[in-house]
Amino acid sequence: MGGVFFYAILFCGAVGLFTGRGEALGTAVLACGEEAVRLGLTLCGSYMVFGGILKVLERGGALRLLSGALRRPMRWLLGPEGRDEAVRQSACANLTANLLGLGGAATPAGLAAMRRMAERAPKGRTTRGMCVFVLCNIAVPQLVPATVLSLRAAAGAARPGDIVLPALLGSLTAAALSVWLSRLCERAWPK
Repeated sequence: MGGVFFYAILFCGAVGLFTGRGEALGTAVLACGEEAVRLGLTLCGSYMVFGGILKVLERGGALRLLSGALRRPMRWLLGPEGRDEAVRQSACANLTANLLGLGGAATPAGLAAMRRMAERAPKGRTTRGMCVFVLCNIAVPQLVPATVLSLRAAAGAARPGDIVLPALLGSLTAAALSVWLSRLCERAWPK
């Protein structure tokens, strides 16, 4: 992929120079760089706030309580892998971060849950719990789409929070549909 970007940049630079717009191209590149840094700092601030909330929940024991409260739904969702306390805690941390719209903060917990499930799985096999967990990560409901709210605020939206309800409804629908389809496929192609 890096090669594609390299050649695209090279092509655009060559076209800009040959058409006599090299100075405008340089100005646009610098302006875009400045905007990228500003946007990165905005997102970084949002991630620090919500990532801090997630860490407070973890250290305060709320994730352990959440894991206990979600014992039955996690068993139903993940199958036998949902019985493992380490899998359940990591999966709950992952889903909590995703509920807050923090995909970047959810990744380490999701990888820990998946690693633990892979250790328990037969060698080289993907289990139903692993597949459902991936689907839940792809289509997780977002109560607070923090990244989108930050992007809308940075872009100067008059009411950045207008996206919350449509995002929640869309992600709830996607999550329910993905779990339903996984169950349907499981019945259609049993082991």
